[in-house]
Amino acid sequence: MTRRILTILLLATLSLHGFAQVKENQSKNEAIVYDVATDPEAVSANLLQILQKMPLVQVNAFEEVTLTGLSGIAIYVDGVPQLLPKIGIGSFIKSMPANQVERLEIYTNHHVADQALDEGGIINIITRKQKNEGMFVRASGHTATSTLSGGNVMLNAKYKKFFFDGGYAYTYQNYEKSDNDATYLSYKKVETGTFTPSHLDIRHNNNHNAHLQTGVNLTKKDIIGFSYNLFVNPWKLDRKAQINFIPAEDYYLYENNKLSTKQTTHNLSAYYQHSFNSGGYLSLAYEQGSSKYNSETDIITEAIVPISTETRATNLLSPILIKTLSSIDLKEHAVRLDAFVPLNHANAIGAGARYSSKCYDHLSNDLDRWSVYLQYSLQLSKFRLNTGLQWERPYNHFYYLDDSNTLYPFLNASYQITPNGWFSVDYTIQRTVPEPALAAGWTGHKYLNKLNLNYHYNGTKLQILADLIYHNSPKSIISAIEFVSYDNYEEPYGYYHDIYKANIHYKQVLFSLAGSYKISPSIRLQATAMVAQQTYTIVNEKELDGTYGQLSGGAIFTFPGLFNLTANGGYYFPRQIKGNKEMGNYFYRLNLSKELLKKHLIVALYATDFIGDKRFTQTFNNLTERNVMQTKEFGLSLTYQFFKK
Repeated sequence: MTRRILTILLLATLSLHGFAQVKENQSKNEAIVYDVATDPEAVSANLLQILQKMPLVQVNAFEEVTLTGLSGIAIYVDGVPQLLPKIGIGSFIKSMPANQVERLEIYTNHHVADQALDEGGIINIITRKQKNEGMFVRASGHTATSTLSGGNVMLNAKYKKFFFDGGYAYTYQNYEKSDNDATYLSYKKVETGTFTPSHLDIRHNNNHNAHLQTGVNLTKKDIIGFSYNLFVNPWKLDRKAQINFIPAEDYYLYENNKLSTKQTTHNLSAYYQHSFNSGGYLSLAYEQGSSKYNSETDIITEAIVPISTETRATNLLSPILIKTLSSIDLKEHAVRLDAFVPLNHANAIGAGARYSSKCYDHLSNDLDRWSVYLQYSLQLSKFRLNTGLQWERPYNHFYYLDDSNTLYPFLNASYQITPNGWFSVDYTIQRTVPEPALAAGWTGHKYLNKLNLNYHYNGTKLQILADLIYHNSPKSIISAIEFVSYDNYEEPYGYYHDIYKANIHYKQVLFSLAGSYKISPSIRLQATAMVAQQTYTIVNEKELDGTYGQLSGGAIFTFPGLFNLTANGGYYFPRQIKGNKEMGNYFYRLNLSKELLKKHLIVALYATDFIGDKRFTQTFNNLTERNVMQTKEFGLSLTYQFFKK
């Protein structure tokens, strides 16, 4: 059973083909919901590939995910927030097999009593559940020609008042080919030289992803449950022949780097929920999460090459080994209370509160946060209104540069303009907080005004979903921080201190259009398009001002008793930030699957190609690095499943 711990608003869910319609008596914020269980590609795809089909989402070849153009995304599994660093979001989603997921929910404009890390929105992953009495077992394995292999198993059981739903997945990634080159420009920009600073020989990951949810229906109205999620992401990187130019000394350094990291995340939740006859409920939950990151780097300097020669010199410098160790351990405890009470058939009120406490091993003080919300809902035949206020007592001075309590309004209004068409307006004010990085990072606060105009049409054959989104952050005080160690690299204990402060003004206008058309019972087409204009201004100096977007589409061919075929492709238009430019990403995927042995065995063949190109300029030495990532593979997937009453 999926807990209703997300914001409890009675709204129509945006419906597009493949986008599930939430039951009318299910309370939730307005969301875009993709029905993963009905997608034939889910039998062999990972969840990150399915996420590419959703509007407002961008996923590049480097597994970096943005939602409405923002990288601050909160990840939930069955309504439970996952304590994940920003750099681990893409890896976490990719490690989940799509055949263990029921649907994906995206919330882009909401009042947040959950976290302050989701300026882009929330992605809620609903895993598959056993709805009928009995047991369902599924085991799957896949192998590919180049990068990704692994397997997964899922068990769903329901017996009288007891239920158990769980899954485990293991994936192995081996990137053997990723070229890096760079162009050096002298300070006077008189001459240009091209060289290869590094070649990425081997990078491999061994990901483990597990989830389970179990509980007991005490009565028809009362349920207690427990959920647990595990994500382990160790990976190694061998980088050889990296050239670093030292302008002041006029020589090159050849270096071999070996990087080994391991990220381990645990999230658990225990909850109780009582349902009322009127359709309301009361929910109490305790959540605990931990995220630990360890990193070890070996840098071996091999030689020095004078700038006047192009040949590699030897014995100019004895090999020097520099070993660095770093780690960070984050723990969070949270308690949440939600209540939703319908007053009559049209009016309802809701309220909730959440307290959380975070603890970093590098910091002596815990970071506490309170948030409380109150809302009112009106639901008529053609009109829906939801409005309310959220009060927040934010983290301490370490995160915020002031000590104020904040009160945020939120509003959603929807009107049915045609029998199949709805128009809605969303507005909210949100305060977001970035997490500190491992050794240095950004803190501060951002007041983000979010306005969303939406139209969705849900016909028999045609579905359309259009969004016009405006973001404005007139007051964003950002502080750069640096971690100072008391001892050496083996003892990561010390303190953070400010090294930079700035006022940032952020604006964005985004338009998204998604559609689906059912040509026949066996053929469906779907496509998404997005274009956006972003502007960042730091101390009256324009740091970012550019247009980006995407265009993707696909077709699903379903022939019962014969085979299923899916084809998808897309292109992401370049995104440019000062010093960091993406040259464009494109991908395509083909998937052919067939059911055998009375649907107990599913065989799938797939082919995929994903190319990304990023360039990063270091302003202090005018060095431009170029990273190219290509993932091309042909694969085979075998899935065996059975149901027992």
